[in-house]
Amino acid sequence: CDECPDGYSGSRCEIPPKSLSNGHCDPKYNSIKFEFDGGDCCDNTCKSTLENTCGKTGLGYIDTGYSSCVRAYNQWDLSAEQVKGVSSASQSGQAVALSGNGKILAVADPGLSIVRLFDKD
Repeated sequence: CDECPDGYSGSRCEIPPKSLSNGHCDPKYNSIKFEFDGGDCCDNTCKSTLENTCGKTGLGYIDTGYSSCVRAYNQWDLSAEQVKGVSSASQSGQAVALSGNGKILAVADPGLSIVRLFDKD
């Protein structure tokens, strides 16, 4: 491709911008299109790198926090791992249930005899 959009590169624009998933929240890429800067803008999805420390700037000495944290409306997190699927055949467990107000997700795994609760807020 002659000119790649939004920082992509490569012969077919298949290489994402280097600033995704680099431990620094870049507002330009903080959208669902870029998977919210590869998770850099939220404390439970950001992974620090040698170059950047999550939630900090100035060589890691200044705490910036996560004021730009945005999540997809359908994203649920537990220990920074996304739960994918909302059916009995989902990747996350054997049975899935959503509360009436849509704020609590329960995932049961009978094989392990556990139920995980996820809070959207």
